[in-house]
Amino acid sequence: MKRIVLYIIILLISFLIVAEIIARKYDQYCIRKINESLTSFIYEYLILDFYKENLRMPNDIQESKESPWIHHISEEQLIDPYSRNNDRIRFIPIYNKDLCYFTSGIVISSGIDGYFDNYCTKNDSITINQFKNRNNPYNTTYSINTKYKEIEWKGIRIFNYVFGNKDLIIQYFDIVRHIKFSSHFTNNIYSLNELIERIYAYNITNLGEELYITNQYFSVELDIDSLDCNLLNDKTLIVNWGDNILEFNFLIPTFKEPNISGHLEIACFFKSFQKESKKMIFNQAIITYNDLNN
Repeated sequence: MKRIVLYIIILLISFLIVAEIIARKYDQYCIRKINESLTSFIYEYLILDFYKENLRMPNDIQESKESPWIHHISEEQLIDPYSRNNDRIRFIPIYNKDLCYFTSGIVISSGIDGYFDNYCTKNDSITINQFKNRNNPYNTTYSINTKYKEIEWKGIRIFNYVFGNKDLIIQYFDIVRHIKFSSHFTNNIYSLNELIERIYAYNITNLGEELYITNQYFSVELDIDSLDCNLLNDKTLIVNWGDNILEFNFLIPTFKEPNISGHLEIACFFKSFQKESKKMIFNQAIITYNDLNN
């Protein structure tokens, strides 16, 4: 009898060891597929390009995928390699309580258990700390914006495969961080004259009535006291400079008072130039340095 029990224990241990080896190989395969998408910037194209056009986070991957400017991402590239139901990876907008705005978001996988355990939506207004504390994701390392970081996590795979109830964070997007990083990538901070010259250098006279340039960030210095400026609202600053009009649309409410003065350093995304009115429109503007005295 003792020998039978011993055989059963040996068989059980052997089965668990083999099952763990298989689960680890399966996990490594899925992680490799996710990291391939990260190195191809699949999620960056989906989320950041959507934001640049709409100035808001998408509600989910489906909304981002249906955007007319996303053509080069296939349905297969969005399938969660872990999912047992061939579900897409998911995107959850993350709320910033200090700014009262959705300035970030996370892409998640179902993880090794194969089923999504998070059903957060934009209406939940969940913060990143709330997500981590509430759901205790499998991993603590993940890619931040466009900075690639290999996804990894530790644990007993076979146990989580059978009993797991967590998700895996693939990538975290922070719009403010992304704009600052992109605008300072070349360490160029333009004066107004330099900025306008740069825009005109795009040969606008040969491009019809309006020029659009995507994915072009700038940092510009403004001395408010020496400029002809107007505030349309707490998020829009109009600067008249010679024959040109520059419109800066800020990411979040920025100006609480109608009278502003001081020095600003602004990171912004150039959207369009209207040739007839000589109006340059910059979106997603954020202040990276200021000594405003309101």
